[in-house]
Amino acid sequence: SHRKTGERRTFDFMATAYPATVEPAFARLLIALLSPHDTATDDDGNAVVKLSGPTLAACMGRERDYAEINLKGANATGAFLAAFRDAVLPDLEWTEFVPNERVRPVRIDHVRQIVAPTLVKLFDLDHATDPADMDERVYLDSGAAFNANGRSREHGRWTDALDGYDEHATTKVGARLWRLLASTPYRTFSRLPGRLGAAQIAAAGLETDRATADAQRALRDVADYPFPWYKFSKFSARLFPMNTSVASLAAPCRRALLSDSFEIDLASAHLAIIAAEWGCDELFAFLDSGESFWPLILEHLGVPYSEATKAAGKRGTYGLVYGAGDKRIVKDIRDEYLRLTGSEMPQETAERFLNHPLVAEVKAARDVQLRAIKKTLSEKVNGQYVGFVVDCFKRRLSVGQMEYGDGVKRPVRGPDAARSILSQRAQARELWLLEPVVTLTEAEYAKGSDAEWRLTCWSHDGFNVRFRRQRDAAKHLQAMQYAVAKRAASVGIPTRLEVKYDPTTLEIG
Repeated sequence: SHRKTGERRTFDFMATAYPATVEPAFARLLIALLSPHDTATDDDGNAVVKLSGPTLAACMGRERDYAEINLKGANATGAFLAAFRDAVLPDLEWTEFVPNERVRPVRIDHVRQIVAPTLVKLFDLDHATDPADMDERVYLDSGAAFNANGRSREHGRWTDALDGYDEHATTKVGARLWRLLASTPYRTFSRLPGRLGAAQIAAAGLETDRATADAQRALRDVADYPFPWYKFSKFSARLFPMNTSVASLAAPCRRALLSDSFEIDLASAHLAIIAAEWGCDELFAFLDSGESFWPLILEHLGVPYSEATKAAGKRGTYGLVYGAGDKRIVKDIRDEYLRLTGSEMPQETAERFLNHPLVAEVKAARDVQLRAIKKTLSEKVNGQYVGFVVDCFKRRLSVGQMEYGDGVKRPVRGPDAARSILSQRAQARELWLLEPVVTLTEAEYAKGSDAEWRLTCWSHDGFNVRFRRQRDAAKHLQAMQYAVAKRAASVGIPTRLEVKYDPTTLEIG
């Protein structure tokens, strides 16, 4: 977690009202409760702050120790949370570990009731001072001035903490990509705080109040520390956002901040992959013609095309490809539509998704794949599962993360891992298709300050790139598109790199 900034008066009040926060670790945890990164809704519909092990370790400044499983006994995150309650908030209550998730939820309304009202107000988005208007801006865990030297030290802290993190990558390409993104000069993102006004306008235009509030909180984090870091997962070849940054923002806000970057992605990446690898001939022919799946499916649902409706359709498609049941797919579409638009999608509208001929073809092919994977994973020797499947990186996959069915995520072996491994294979192929971009960018970064472009964001099946000279953008884009097209053609996958946002024309594809 990055260190939050705010006005001197906020730091002074916190230090006076809660003297124990002279200890920076305690200050960071109090700030995390008042301005949370990770929130959710409990079974009773209450908004909660999720105090996970990584969050608590970040407050302690012990991220690396946590990653290396060195926080045990008296040094454990649970012991730290208990010490915080004793020293700072004796009335703090939390629900014990959520089964299989290892987080402690704390109700947000509970935090607001037990923390001094003045401090709650100082952290309230509706009352907080815009960073650009602060008279004296400081780091709230120490009171140190927020200036160029402070920002440089904060970036150095992150860099030191993540030294060697690429060793945790699940693929060699993932490690190469992580090193590229980590080596992007900090100055590449130095312009972002100056564009917060435009991004806040974009946030205000999001379709729901919750989306706007989430975006505004995220933008405050970007104002504190704009550099994007990424993390690995044991169950995916993908890189995921590690901190709140441009990589975790809604598209309109991201484009406002990266207003000089091209946004590029693989056309219908997952659908193209499974069309080729699962033998979905009708879907393959449709995608190979250059047509887009999303306008087609949204017209079939009878809803207008927009970023929000497309996202709802994508959510259903991911469930389809990753092995979700019909009820889960319909629920996912409706949940995403509600989250992004604030309106309910009728059940029968979402159910039409399953009735489209191309979706039906994918579903039938997916079930064949699942049966084959389950059969392979069911192999046992001496009572232990020994079966595995291989992905495009020649990795043996035998362990999955349960995501569907009972709603609980946990590592599993044997046939129950089939759905997770289905998604792992597709996500590995996605990264494999983009490896030529990694290779080209490595060659550019090797030129140091003469590099022709910098990666400004990575988002699974696409990326943002800022060119040093916009007049050369077309030439470099063509080189990337050719390299990816050649890679895709080598295995017969009907996808291509598309420009989704062009900063020279302000056009959105």
